[in-house]
Amino acid sequence: MKKLILAALFAAAILLAGPGATQLMLSYGGNSGRTNWVSSQSLGTARNDYGSYVGVKVTIGASNVDILALGRWCKSGNTQTHAVKLFDESGTELVSVTVDCAGVSDAWKFEDLGSPYTAIAGTVYYLESLEDNGGDIWYADDSTFTVTSVAAATDSAYNRNNDAGVGANHMQGPVNFQY
Repeated sequence: MKKLILAALFAAAILLAGPGATQLMLSYGGNSGRTNWVSSQSLGTARNDYGSYVGVKVTIGASNVDILALGRWCKSGNTQTHAVKLFDESGTELVSVTVDCAGVSDAWKFEDLGSPYTAIAGTVYYLESLEDNGGDIWYADDSTFTVTSVAAATDSAYNRNNDAGVGANHMQGPVNFQY
């Protein structure tokens, strides 16, 4: 019965997404009533040939944002756990979660923070996932994203606080947060 209900909900979501949708945004975890920062995406080149942090440079908008959970996109077949961390501009870790991609198929997986983290208006942060060389698949910074107005994706980033120089609305990973 549960599989039938899930199949019906999935079919309804596809119909609601409409003919122009390129990807249905799914997420795992008990995080209802929250907003995902990333609202749509076009994934680029699949990679697993780099072992360090990959993600995005984030600039918070005009108001503070209470971040409730951090997440990573989990491609079908991924099996590893990943530290997803928020760093300040100097590369100092501010908050961290561990995201387990096992059993998650082409969807966001979020983990709650122990308590909300208040990101300060106008401040630059780096949101990144720790990847293993030869490990799970992640996506290169030719991936593009649409994000909500609470914060801008100002550049792709790597290794805690390094800008990749590809410009706005690009990221590696990808990574996400809920507020």
